[in-house]
Amino acid sequence: MKRITLFLVVLLVALTVHAQSRPMMHAIVFADTDDERIGKGEAVSLDKFRDLLQTVSNTINYELVIDPYLYTGSMCRSSELNNLLKEFECDTNDIVVFCYLGHGTRSFKEGKGSYREQDTIFPQMCLHESDQSKYVHLINVTKSLASHRARLTVVIGDCCNMPHEGVMPKEPNIQPTGVTKIPSATISLFKELFINTTGVITICATKPGTYGWSNQETGSYFLNSFVQAIENTPINSIKPGNPW
Repeated sequence: MKRITLFLVVLLVALTVHAQSRPMMHAIVFADTDDERIGKGEAVSLDKFRDLLQTVSNTINYELVIDPYLYTGSMCRSSELNNLLKEFECDTNDIVVFCYLGHGTRSFKEGKGSYREQDTIFPQMCLHESDQSKYVHLINVTKSLASHRARLTVVIGDCCNMPHEGVMPKEPNIQPTGVTKIPSATISLFKELFINTTGVITICATKPGTYGWSNQETGSYFLNSFVQAIENTPINSIKPGNPW
């Protein structure tokens, strides 16, 4: 009886270690689903984005962790984002994906501070805040998450990038702290994008001075295009060593 008990204990420990050894895909999503104009569309986009990440994580054998990082409705606020970035932790073999779905803007004075020029093409996220001083620059998120040196960090801002009067530049101020059959070509593409690629990627739906568009029934135009590109791009059409 003691031998059987000991065997079960060893087996349980082995299974636990095996489960813990699986790398994770941390998916952080801030979606302004309460907004009167774009809220319904952002909810649709959120569902599509979650489905995409579930498919990708299953395909590359990563554990998708999204529910603890899901900020919608009244939780889509700058205070929640700042707290999350201060407390966030991950392993170096993990993948981190951040996605913002909501209103964005920029300052007419952008680029006149201490930002590097390439930083200024990215917008400030409004995060359902009425006070512009609470807006968070997308590049702040990139710098904070990149400090954890995950295997791959992808930051996506699906929002407008139009300047507005009264909006001030934001200096970087966040300190580091059922199975679907996947075609073999898609599996190869997912591995090329998420396993064979390392580093930090920041993506925005809009260039400076342009609007982002969304439909209440189908969601964000950018997010739809992003999902289609991830799922349907032929593997032989991507650049070796630079698939993104």
